[in-house]
Amino acid sequence: MNQTQTPEDFDRARRELREAGRNLWLAGLGAVAEVEEGSRDWHQLFDRLVERGRPVDERQRKAFEEVGERTGTTVREMKKLFEDTVQYESKSLLKRLGLMTRDDVNVLAARIDSLAAQVDELVASYAIASQEPTAAAPPKSRPRARKTEPKS
Repeated sequence: MNQTQTPEDFDRARRELREAGRNLWLAGLGAVAEVEEGSRDWHQLFDRLVERGRPVDERQRKAFEEVGERTGTTVREMKKLFEDTVQYESKSLLKRLGLMTRDDVNVLAARIDSLAAQVDELVASYAIASQEPTAAAPPKSRPRARKTEPKS
């Protein structure tokens, strides 16, 4: 049940449960009065009252479960709303303070991973290039010596 419950709905359900409980109490008192009067055999009366009480009990149980489900749904929705609000406000506060948020850290980590992959590719390409045999490379020449002027 995803419908929003109002305080009036809870009050109505509570009144219905209270009324059903009161009716059960009155039925019990009526049973005692019947037994006291002795107008019927008390075993037959007891069996009849048990049978009449079963549907009432079932209705009350269903009403109680329904209220419990509604309450549980409302609590879960409120929890989610609270969590979302705290997360939003925290992110907003961190941004105002100039601090990194979780999203910022995730973006930065993705960029670092991308750069690390590019560096790995570059290192691999240099390693392959250094292993390839080259044609007779000209000997390295020495740098020329500078002429120095005699000191006078």
